[in-house]
Amino acid sequence: MDSFAAARFLGRVALATVAAGGLAACGSGDDRPAAGSASGPATAASSPATGPPASPSTSAPSLACLPGGRSLPGAHGTNATVTGRGATAVVFVNTADGTACDWADYAKTLVEDGTTVVAYDYATPDGPLADRQRELRGVVAGARAQGADRVVVIGGSRGGCLGLIEAASSADIDAVGVLSCAKVWNRGDPTALAGYLPKVRQPVLSVVAAQDPDVPESEVRADAAALPRASVLVVPGDEHGVPLLTQPRVTAQLTALVRGS
Repeated sequence: MDSFAAARFLGRVALATVAAGGLAACGSGDDRPAAGSASGPATAASSPATGPPASPSTSAPSLACLPGGRSLPGAHGTNATVTGRGATAVVFVNTADGTACDWADYAKTLVEDGTTVVAYDYATPDGPLADRQRELRGVVAGARAQGADRVVVIGGSRGGCLGLIEAASSADIDAVGVLSCAKVWNRGDPTALAGYLPKVRQPVLSVVAAQDPDVPESEVRADAAALPRASVLVVPGDEHGVPLLTQPRVTAQLTALVRGS
């Protein structure tokens, strides 16, 4: 577990599956960009194309925490699970040491609201940025193949950072919800977000807790200023990543983003 996350959440048994990154709050110290890649937008060499979808038989078993869930083909070996049936799909992207099941409560709310939900665990939790992009790209493509005409990516901590990075070059992502993303991909081998942000043309909602010691509000606002279509929600407390969903203002504004309202 990341050192900062261990210090912050020790004793919070109910939230033990949600771990934050270090200064970046976006990944573990072992997360590294593809070898030879520089900070900034990934090139075709460092971020390979999705390639042909995997066959349904290669999909991992669906997640039991998502009732009615079914395996999502073409998700690059992840256990991507889709539940609900709606024209809009929400793809959840995890924190550094979190799991897809961390999103289960909010996922249920969205499904009841008529939204398709997709959640998955990283197939390469300690792999390079390019691998994570490829996984997310495959999951988004899978959601489109299931019939979604609108896809919203919501990520916690490094998952939010990853959503922004991928949105910079993806026309298949319609909006991004970010819970506690700082200005770099990870601490040990930083990939700065600055080169990606101006290219994110989709609406973005960036949420941060006012007392989050790992993600300063000033940093979030500076990043949002570089985004063409961003809004910032600051809430009381020191929650980081998925635990922010316990605050009604957060879920209300995320749901509005999902609906496109």
